Amino acid sequence: MTARLNSITLTVERIADGAEPSAADRRRLQKLADLLRGTQYIGTGEAKDLLGVGSVNTVKSLINHGLLKGSFRLNDQGDWQIPLRKVLDLVDYRQAVASKNAAGDLRPSRSDRAPRRLKSF
Repeated sequence: MTARLNSITLTVERIADGAEPSAADRRRLQKLADLLRGTQYIGTGEAKDLLGVGSVNTVKSLINHGLLKGSFRLNDQGDWQIPLRKVLDLVDYRQAVASKNAAGDLRPSRSDRAPRRLKSF
């Protein structure tokens, strides 16, 4: 939640300073407005944009693997409705992991690594 608020705060500050909002800025602010208005579900295309993935099939895979719980099919064509809160939580999680990875905090210690396999003879 903190990362999301920081991101939104920086976006608002850039716009207040006269910067032209980028497409990502506009999407981020639109999602915030939707959340404040009570929009609870989004489609796979919107989830794809928020998550920054390349395909709606990736979003469907996340649903099928249980990472976007509460998603449901809207109609016979297979359109999905995904809880906006779950998508935003996943965005926060990905940002947290990315920042830890950038800081080198995800590297396991020597004792945590799996033992090396012996070559077969």
